[in-house]
Amino acid sequence: MAGFDLREVPPKLDNLQYKKYNEFLLTWFNGALKNFPLDLAKDARHFPWSGAPISWQDFIYPRAVLNPFLGEFGFARTADAFPPGCDITENGNPSQCANTEMFRASRYLYPRQCSLGDLAGAAACNIANVARLRQCGLNYELHHNGYLEQWPTSFWPDARKAGMIANQYGRTSFLFAGVPGLQLPVSFYKDPNSDSGLSVYERVYNASIFSLYLPVTNVADVTRAFTAAIIPIKSFTIRYS
Repeated sequence: MAGFDLREVPPKLDNLQYKKYNEFLLTWFNGALKNFPLDLAKDARHFPWSGAPISWQDFIYPRAVLNPFLGEFGFARTADAFPPGCDITENGNPSQCANTEMFRASRYLYPRQCSLGDLAGAAACNIANVARLRQCGLNYELHHNGYLEQWPTSFWPDARKAGMIANQYGRTSFLFAGVPGLQLPVSFYKDPNSDSGLSVYERVYNASIFSLYLPVTNVADVTRAFTAAIIPIKSFTIRYS
């Protein structure tokens, strides 16, 4: 199982990988922060944010740099846009084109070996230990049934009857090679203004019931995303890539 050669994210947004598209995400998220009470007024009681916009340098970067499952990697363009010039803008996909340019990592590595000591150091907000965990982090999905083309044709009627006609998969799993147990892809950042004295990682793992209420950026995503990248679930949508 090979993975990206991850390195930590840069302090400045201007130097971030896929800069234009990450700026779009930040713009959309800030829009969701502002509009959440209007989009989902009945759920506003769960809203944990003030509605003020956040920035990369002051808010996201301090948390992202201490999250070993976030990072940058070398990449190369592998396919042209179709049709030529197809691209996403801040307002979505106005021309409804089929596919933007495609990029893949230019280098893959086997995960390095970490230890419980690396995890303990990261929990103490030691950035060197977080960097070490970034080298041994893995995340993967199990695609249990895949596509019909991967099955013998004699199985196709039963697969269709069972509703297994598309690529279905389970939850993404996160782990550190050499460290027992599954992980959650959260930051080791500790807010100096918080009375709890706990990091994000500690607060998640110490929660008796882990319920996370975030601004629903997907409300805007319905009009901005590629049509094929939308999965409708009840009254809201999730976007995958």
